[in-house]
Amino acid sequence: MGDRHGVGRWRPARLASGVALSMALAACGTGAESQAPASGVAAESQLNIPSDQLWGGDVRCRADGCWLFAVEHEASAVVLHRIEGRAVASTVRAPVGYHPDGAQWIDDRHAVAAVEITHSLDIFETANRGLKRIAQARVPFAPRNVAVLPAQSGGWWLLALPYAGTQVAWVHWDPAHGALADPIVQTWCEDPWYVDIWRGSTAALPQPGLLVACYAAQAVGYVPLGANPSRADIERARWQVLRTFPYRSRQARLTPSQRYLYVTQDLGGRVARLDTQTGVWTDVPHPVERVSSVAPLDDQRLAWGGYGGIHLVRYGSDGAVAAHRVIPLAGFVEFLRWYD
Repeated sequence: MGDRHGVGRWRPARLASGVALSMALAACGTGAESQAPASGVAAESQLNIPSDQLWGGDVRCRADGCWLFAVEHEASAVVLHRIEGRAVASTVRAPVGYHPDGAQWIDDRHAVAAVEITHSLDIFETANRGLKRIAQARVPFAPRNVAVLPAQSGGWWLLALPYAGTQVAWVHWDPAHGALADPIVQTWCEDPWYVDIWRGSTAALPQPGLLVACYAAQAVGYVPLGANPSRADIERARWQVLRTFPYRSRQARLTPSQRYLYVTQDLGGRVARLDTQTGVWTDVPHPVERVSSVAPLDDQRLAWGGYGGIHLVRYGSDGAVAAHRVIPLAGFVEFLRWYD
């Protein structure tokens, strides 16, 4: 299934490192050319990943090294790459149903992928540097992405986010006994593609929970859950709109300090920022017209993804762009993460 909103297909992926970090995951692109860095932004280096059409992935470092768990969309496969320094030391693949989209680590041994055609979250064991599917949770829609939260009773909540529509589904899974509970299905907003986890408590956001970018709804919302939610917490959780926008917003991401929430805008040449302490929204400038993904490094330094590249931006105290440079990439950057 192609993206009904015109997302370009991904080419062989690269890991590009940036400011004081060893890796940033860019979810698309074929090649990047080095440029002289702007003030306050360090030069990058890159690591080629031998995968085609990566539609999602997550890196986890454990005792036996750092591992990229990802989905290969057109190949209908999940892949596990072991990364040593700036090289891929080994690769293992496993088949899944047609068109997997999102992938996340659950813990050091387990990972989960969202698979469209089977309407499922497929759970894999990664012991002994292999990939073995050990469980499959069915949901009532084609999932585009998956998020993972710890559960109060032990185990994990796996949140399936839709390819299209307003439904989401929560599945409880506990690796201690392998049982999968029936999903809790809720109605949120239209196209809640990505979530980020809010861990604080402020007047603006009084409980831990989720912050959600809703693409077709052109909105950002808040789902209060409490820390380590129980089944009752999940069942009574309701999506609340925080702000609507004149353009579509793919992603909303918190800074590591959780002081700010940055929100992408598909058009307009500006992005939005929420001060989570005060509840005040600010529209801040962006050097390019279209912004599709965001990965904050700290409160002022961010990587923004869009058509044709990754933009490394530092904002000044006045909210103006103080430094900007581009890592060119062929294609569309849907997903960005910093990894140290």
